[in-house]
This record gives sequence, C-alpha cells and structure tokens, in this order.
Amino acid sequence: MTEKDFMDNLKKRFYWCYSVAEKEYLAKKGYKYLFCCTHFTTRKVFWVFDTSDYLLKDVKTWKATHRKQKESDSAGDGRQSHN
Repeated sequence: MTEKDFMDNLKKRFYWCYSVAEKEYLAKKGYKYLFCCTHFTTRKVFWVFDTSDYLLKDVKTWKATHRKQKESDSAGDGRQSHN
C-alpha cells in the first residue's frame, strides 16, 4: 500500500474536525468523537469522528449554515467573504 492509498483510506474512514463550534454542533446532534489530538505543525486541537453518511450530511448542513453566517457578518462591515 502506498502512502497515498493509506491517506485516501484514512480520509474515507475518518472525519477530522478542526472547529470547536463544529465539534459542539456535531456533539449536540449525538455524534461522539473517537479521540482528540493536537496537530504536530499548527499545534491546533482537532477531533476525529468515525465517518458515516449521516455525519457527512450534518457536516454539509453545518458548513452551509456557517458559511451563510460568515457572509452576513462580513456584509455588515463592508468586507467581502473570500470562501
């Protein structure tokens, strides 16, 4: 197995969450993270979830809602969002 195959397999099996707000949203939806780590380069905390179709659907919903909130927040102060 190549390193690329290994990484692709990890991405299919797990979901890495780097946002406290997103982690809290997923927890309120009933998801439990498998473990919490600190990124070796950025030193930022992240949470690892077992991937499922339900989780990915809720992640997509959260990201769409979060993106809309960021856009409306930046529209109020004259800045544009660059997502």
